[in-house]
Amino acid sequence: MQSITILRKQLMYFCLTLMLFCYNFSLYATGTVVFLHGTSCAGKTSICSALATQDSWKVVDEDTLWYQQAAFWWHNEFPQEFSIIAEAIAPDNIFHALMRNQILFKLGVDEEQQTKVRTIIDNIQKKLNTENVVVIAAKKEKNEQLKIHILETIKKYAQNFNIIVDTWLLKPTDIEQIQSFCSTINVLAYCPFNDLVKRILIRNNKALLNDHDISSMRFFHQALKSYMGLFEFSHLKEGAIDCLSKIDALHALNFTELAMNQNHYSTGASQIFTRGEFSTEQFQDYKKQLLAKFKDSDELFVIPKITAHLIRTDQCTPEEAASVVNAMVHLRKD
Repeated sequence: MQSITILRKQLMYFCLTLMLFCYNFSLYATGTVVFLHGTSCAGKTSICSALATQDSWKVVDEDTLWYQQAAFWWHNEFPQEFSIIAEAIAPDNIFHALMRNQILFKLGVDEEQQTKVRTIIDNIQKKLNTENVVVIAAKKEKNEQLKIHILETIKKYAQNFNIIVDTWLLKPTDIEQIQSFCSTINVLAYCPFNDLVKRILIRNNKALLNDHDISSMRFFHQALKSYMGLFEFSHLKEGAIDCLSKIDALHALNFTELAMNQNHYSTGASQIFTRGEFSTEQFQDYKKQLLAKFKDSDELFVIPKITAHLIRTDQCTPEEAASVVNAMVHLRKD
């Protein structure tokens, strides 16, 4: 009788252990999350678009989620003003109008309405650029809410899909939360400094030629500052993924300066809320900082600050890059 009781207890413990194992296994997502890092205009969006055509992938674009949250917030904070703006400016262009003063009106909007909308946008910017504790705290709270939303979206999709995240907002501590939930891979999309400058010009010209959607426009400061933020520059080759010659860097910077001189957004108006292109003074400071890294050398080695799998977007098509990402995921799962 005693042996039967012991057997029952052992069976009960076995069943509980099995249930606990199944529960924990169900919490661990089946998909792999790829965090795609890189400067603005490095080709991240193109890689995401190539993967989005495949049924096994979902794309989480932090920019898109940011725009959606920002539009919702602005609409609630300034309902009357926002409705007037929405009558004159297409939805995809409102973000650039409010945050960057890049205003493209819908066809048929008369001069009186344009003046009214410009005044409204100016007043909203003044309120949101105010240096006070309330505004700064509100911005911080919105960013935290956005992070939570991004993380929840990733976890939801990762139950059934592989995810690629076009990331700039999430920090290493945020990514660690996902690592405890599912398999993750860090990928760095890279293109050389000179190509980066050319891509900004091409991207912005395409946006302007589109004549109804300027949402893809980018400032030089977005790409060039992120380049300095993501990479170190050394005279030592260890860990390098590329080299940057002083002549090429100077040529690209001069080319940038020429383009900026024709750009009336070059005001340096980055504030609490609004964002602007380099001012002339800011760009000269950036130029001096980069060129000073060369010292007496004619070239520098480019070394990533993060540990990630490298994809040279100047050496492959977006479709080829997507195939590389797919191969990384399959190897991880095998």
